[in-house]
Amino acid sequence: KLETMKTLSEATMMRITSTRENWMRYIGTAAWLYKYPFYDQLLIYAQRPDARACAPIELWNSVFKRWVNKGAKGIALIDDSGNRLQLKYVFDVSDTNTRSNIPVQLWDAQPEDQQHVIEELTNRFGEIEPEDDFTRQLLAVVRNVVTDNIGDYADVLPLIVDGSELSGLTGEALQGKFYHTVYGGVAYGVLTRVGIDPRMVLAASNFIDVQYFDTPLVISQLGCATGDISQMILRQIERSVRSIERQARDNIANEVKERDNDAEGDQSESERSD
Repeated sequence: KLETMKTLSEATMMRITSTRENWMRYIGTAAWLYKYPFYDQLLIYAQRPDARACAPIELWNSVFKRWVNKGAKGIALIDDSGNRLQLKYVFDVSDTNTRSNIPVQLWDAQPEDQQHVIEELTNRFGEIEPEDDFTRQLLAVVRNVVTDNIGDYADVLPLIVDGSELSGLTGEALQGKFYHTVYGGVAYGVLTRVGIDPRMVLAASNFIDVQYFDTPLVISQLGCATGDISQMILRQIERSVRSIERQARDNIANEVKERDNDAEGDQSESERSD
C-alpha cells in the first residue's frame, strides 16, 4: 500500500501541471486543505478531490467530539516523520457525525467581515494601494505576500530546471514564469476559500505557464511555494474571522446576562413592593 501511495503521489504531481485546468482544479481543493503540506495535499486531492476539512480519527474524536461513520474509507498519507516511511490516515468532515447531527462550523468570511479582514491582513503583510473593492484589496495583499516571500523558492529554481521546459530560459524569464504561476495559484486558492469565484476575476494568463513545470523537482518547488504562501494568508484570514465570531458570541452572552439581571431586578422590586 505504501508503494501504491508513492506511485499515486508521483502520478498526481505530473498530472496537476499538465494543463491549466488541471492546475486550477487542484488548487480549488488545496485551498480547503491549506494547513497541510504540499505532498499531503496531493494525496488528499488524488483520493478525495471534494475534501473540505481533514483530520485523523483521534482528532475528530477528542477535539471535535465527532465520530467517523462506520465503513468510511480513510485517506492515506505518507508519514515520513519517523525512521522509515509509513502510512497514516485522515478522514474528511463528510465522513463524520455527531449524535445530535451538529454540523462542523468551517470559517466563512461574511461581507460584514471584509473590512476587518483587510485591516488585519495589511497590518501583518503591509499596506496596499487604496481600493474600494474587497476582491481587488485581497489580490493586492496576495501580490505583497508573494513578492515578499517568493525569493527563497525562486533562488533554488535555476538549480533544478534541467530536463524541464524551463531549462534554457534566462534568469529573468525563469523568475517571471515562476512568479506569475505562483501568484496565480495563491490568488486562485485564496479567492476560492473566501467564497469568491476566481474564474470570474483572474485572467487565463495567470496560469498559462504552468505547463513549463513538468518534472518532479520543479513541480515540487511550485507546489510548495504556492501552498506555503497560501497558508500564510489563509491562516491570517481565519484568525480574523474567528475573532469576529468570538466577539459576536461574547456580545450575545453579555446581552443574555444583562436581560437575566434585569429580570431578577424586576422580580426583587416586585417582591419588595408586595
